[in-house]
Order: sequence, then structure tokens, then C-alpha cells
Amino acid sequence: MPKQRGERIIERTNHTPELYTVAFGSVIDRPEVRTILDVGAGDSTFAESRSPGQCVTRVDKDYGRSAPEGGDYISCDITSGIPRDPETFDTAISSFLMQHLTPDEQAAAIVEMLRVTKKYHGEYSGVIGLYPVFNPDSLHALIHEHGLGNEMRLERSKKLNDTIKLRKLECETLWIANARDPEQTVELATMIAKTGSFYRRRKLKDWPRQLGMRATNDPTSRVNV
Repeated sequence: MPKQRGERIIERTNHTPELYTVAFGSVIDRPEVRTILDVGAGDSTFAESRSPGQCVTRVDKDYGRSAPEGGDYISCDITSGIPRDPETFDTAISSFLMQHLTPDEQAAAIVEMLRVTKKYHGEYSGVIGLYPVFNPDSLHALIHEHGLGNEMRLERSKKLNDTIKLRKLECETLWIANARDPEQTVELATMIAKTGSFYRRRKLKDWPRQLGMRATNDPTSRVNV
């Protein structure tokens, strides 16, 4: 497990349909994927961007205060459970959520996303996608050490011009198959969360950007200790 000391950067949430295509397109753009759960969707317009034949259900705990317009949505805290039956969705995805959660909360979110996703029966159904993975090395090691290549895979996204910061992002998406019984799923989710792979640590090149944001009171990203 990597060291958790020091400061980590919380990147501003990016829920644009363009980013979803880059991060999750290999699965969500498949014609056999008809039902998608978008966890931590916030103000995303991804659901509205999909074709009429594909149903996207949005989940966010803030919907209790401000409900989104149109479409199917659920107001709940993912770590406390989603009010849906097991194996409801073809796939579940989450963009820029895991970085905000503690390791225990990450594990709980992974377990719940897998619970409501159909059992894995093909490369494009019965999987969940988590983006971004800022530190993939520990996950690669976990997959290799425990022989998890049939249950997990890391997929490197293309470079995307992030119009929020006008800079390039290149991260990996973690895909996890719903292929275990509930007790084993908890064990797997806990191992994944302990790697700390969803946290981005401050690097030397981040200092000028952080100082500039502080000078202009730009809230685009913040630093957590």
C-alpha cells in the first residue's frame, strides 16, 4: 500500500459526455449495453446525450437538494446502498468520484456498484468502470499477484483536451467484472481500495498551478492533507 502521508490533489469533477466517451466508450458505446448506472453523476449531461434506446440512471446524494431535469435519477449516498434490486444494470460507471472517498467508502461503493450490475457474461456486460486511476502501478501489481486478470483490467484512455484547465489528461479506467459472490466481492473491493490508486499526490509540477489558483481564488481543484 502506498504511503498516505502528505498532500493529495482533488481534481475538479469532469462529467462531460466527451470525457465519458474517452473513459468508458469501449463499453458504454456497445449496442448490447442498454442500461447504465452513472454514480456520482452530479450535473452531468451524459444521460441526455445517449440514444433513446439506452437508459442511463443517475445517482448522486445531492439530488435530494437539487433534482436534475429529466431522465431517471436516484438521490442516495452510494456508500449506504442504492435502492435497486441486484443485477439491474448492464454496467455501472463513475467519473471523478473515488478521489473524494476514504478507502472504506471506496470499498463500499465498489461493492454496491457490483451488486446492482448484472453478472458478468461477456466483455461488455456485467462490469463496472471507475475513472480516473491516478496511480495504476499498485493495481497492476494486485492483478498480477492475485491472478485477477480475468476479473479486472486497466484501460488507458486517449489524451483528452480538458477544457476546464486547458491541459492534457491521460489516466486509466479500472474495469471490474461482477464475477464473485457477495463475500468475495467485499474482499476484492477492500484490496482495491487499499492500493490508494484513485488518489493523485501533489508533484513538483503541480506547485505553480496551485499557487496560481490560490492567487486568483480559483476553486477548480483543492488540496487535501
